[in-house]
Parts: sequence; C-alpha cells; structure tokens
Amino acid sequence: PEQPKTRVHLSSNAIAGVAAGFISCVVTHPLDVVKTRFQVSDGLHSHVPKYRGTWHALTTILRTEGVRTLYAGLVPNLMGSTVSWGCYFYAYNYLKGVARQREDYMDSSGHLGPGINMLCATLSGVCTCVATNPIWLVKTRLQLQAHKAGERRQGMLGALSSVVKEDGVLGLYKGLFPSLLLVSHGALQFMAYEEIKKGFREYANDGDEHLSTFQTFVTGSMAKVFASVATYPTQVVRSRLQQVDPVRVEMMAKGDGAPRERYYKGTVDVVQKMLKHEGLAGFYKGVVPNLLRVVPSAAITFVVYETVAKWLGAKT
Repeated sequence: PEQPKTRVHLSSNAIAGVAAGFISCVVTHPLDVVKTRFQVSDGLHSHVPKYRGTWHALTTILRTEGVRTLYAGLVPNLMGSTVSWGCYFYAYNYLKGVARQREDYMDSSGHLGPGINMLCATLSGVCTCVATNPIWLVKTRLQLQAHKAGERRQGMLGALSSVVKEDGVLGLYKGLFPSLLLVSHGALQFMAYEEIKKGFREYANDGDEHLSTFQTFVTGSMAKVFASVATYPTQVVRSRLQQVDPVRVEMMAKGDGAPRERYYKGTVDVVQKMLKHEGLAGFYKGVVPNLLRVVPSAAITFVVYETVAKWLGAKT
C-alpha cells in the first residue's frame, strides 16, 4: 500500500516541477537573452553589440533586431527548463524519501538536516546537468546570433547540426565542467529553500507543512539570490565556452577562414584570460539582468510547484 502512494507523490512532484519550469521560463526569457549577451562581452573579441545596461540592451535589441530576438533560444530554454525542473524535483524528492527512512538523518523537529538536503540536491543536479548540457549549449548559440529585424534565423535543429558538424558530438558537451560546478547552485538554492521554509513552518505557521503563496514567494526569492551570487562566475565561464568561438567569427567575417585553435581552450584558460583583461568584475557581467530574471522566475517556480503539489496531495 505504501509503495503505490509513494509513486503517486513522486509523479505529482514531477508534474508540479514541469509546470513550474514551463511558466517561469516563458515569462522571463528576454532577460535571459540580455544576460547571455553581457556574459560573453569581453571588450576584445565579442561579436555581439555593446550595451550600456539592461534597459538599453532590451530596447536596442527590440529596435534593431525585433521582438523575435528577445525570444531567441526559447524552444531549447523551454525544453531544458521543463526537463530539468521535472527531473530535478523527481530525483530530489525521491532521494529525500530514501533519506527519511533513516531516523539518524532527521533533526529534532522531524525534518532532514541541511547537509542531507544539500547532498540530495547535488546528486539530482549531476544527473540533470549531464542530460541537458547539449540543450543549454544550443540555447546559448541561438541567443548570441545578432540579426536585423525580419532576417532569417537559425533554429534549434540547425544549431545542433552546426555544432556537430564543426566540433563533433563531443562539441555538444562544451562547458560541461563549469556546468557540473553549477550543480552547487541548485544544491545551495534547495538547502537555503528548505531551511527558510522550515523557519516559516516552525515560527509562523505553527507546524503547518504548506506555506502560503506569499511565504513561498519570499522563500524562493531569498534562496535564489543566495545561490545566484555565490555561483554566478561559473555561469559566465560556461557561456564563454559555449559560444561560437569569437576569433572564428571575426576571421570568417573578414574572409580569412577559420582559425586553427579556439580562443578559449578550456575552463582554466577562460579564467586566466578574464582575470588578465577584465579583472574580477568580468565574472559578474550580466548579473543584474540575471537576478531580475532568476529571482522572480524561481519565486514563480516554487509558488507553482508548491501549489500544484498541494493540489495533488504530495509532500514537499
């Protein structure tokens, strides 16, 4: 009797996660495009336009490239976000369920401690990361394509084909190492979320398991800010690796042919070049549009997730 009930709860968690990821992704996608363009702007070889700030970037893209560019990469972003959140929530709650079977993992209030929550989030993130890296790479490539309004754009399948043609199948896994490091982002976010949620349960809700919509919004926002600031430099490094090689773009535009070597040769090389030419500030390029995007996005995601999970009768 217990096993089917557990399966229903896990399915409910997955459905709630998919719905949450889909809605938040559509609402905040234009800021994701702006963030990615800021991240690869190194002042030396970047082939994307230079912007003075978030609002200037949004209005410039809208005026010169059209509204479609603000939604460039939406299909892989929807696919990646939906699959990621669904897999993540499913795996995370499955692992928490396994951990709850061990009494020594529980604290005095009957909840899992921050270390166990972080371990569950980390293991869930590794699996999700490996599965979705090709999707995120294609999304980055599409968002960095600069077009005039009405000009024909490359689609997701075309971008996938180009990557495989130029770099082989392994090219789809460029940026995987910093992506794996970004697993700590999810781990930190979920650890913070669980701890803040625990605080609301104990001190504001008199033990009620489900938070109000406002409490969930605040909890999701605070957890996201904490995780984002801590791990943002890794996102910048990943974007530099996943973009079309900037020197290649320059040389092809001049008719000189493709260079023999990539400008960025790996994670360590990206870090060294950024420290040399941009300083520590370079690792936080695009952090403002990123926070404007991910904080409300995470808040919306958790609100939808908790609401759907509560409606389906699942424990979160």
